[in-house]
Amino acid sequence: MDPSPEFYLSLLALVLGAAGSLYLFIEWLVHKRKHQFLLLWSIGLLLQYLFQIPVILFNLGKGFILTDFNAFFSLTLSLSFLGLLLVYLGILYAIGRARKTHIHLVVWFALIAILYSFVFYDYRIFTSDTPMLITAFLFYIPLYVLILYALWKWYRKDDWIKTRITTVGIIMLAIATVIGIVKSFVFLWGGLVYPPSFWFVPSSSSCFVFVSQSLEVISFVLGFLFVHKNCFKNSKLEAGE
Repeated sequence: MDPSPEFYLSLLALVLGAAGSLYLFIEWLVHKRKHQFLLLWSIGLLLQYLFQIPVILFNLGKGFILTDFNAFFSLTLSLSFLGLLLVYLGILYAIGRARKTHIHLVVWFALIAILYSFVFYDYRIFTSDTPMLITAFLFYIPLYVLILYALWKWYRKDDWIKTRITTVGIIMLAIATVIGIVKSFVFLWGGLVYPPSFWFVPSSSSCFVFVSQSLEVISFVLGFLFVHKNCFKNSKLEAGE
């Protein structure tokens, strides 16, 4: 089976995500590791796409048994959520709104890690749609909404000097977040159509879910690249440098 156009888009997102993550990490090192948002965005991007690896293999015509990937999905879906948490936290650090303690975010991540541990190791849970509903409405969708709210605060931040490219970057980040919200609803709807044990079918067979995941990652990468230098300048102003 020849790879589909969606496969190449997914591969592009994977390459851009990895390259963007590496670039932000190098920028963090170059600036003497003092801009925490660079490290948070770098790790966040790296974690966003890991769970799509089986989908890429599937579109290459590779056959596999879904249950063989239980441990993989238990880990990578949790890490994907952690990646989004780091994206959100990085935005808060970038605009000076981060708190000193983030125990609530740690607890949030721990809860989804526990959920997926049960979901993928106890097959009886796959007889219910509850895990999918909990994932959508208690984790991913609320986090996307929080990211949108933080971006709106950033856009309205009056005491910052913003260039046009920075505004475009904030808009790109907002587009990525909206794509994530829409993708979550579409994936949820597709998942409810099939029996719970076939939860992977919407991800592997839906062109929209596949493409939207790729566009989300690409938009995040471009957004971070467009805004990060402006964050340096404003951080210096706030520090009185």
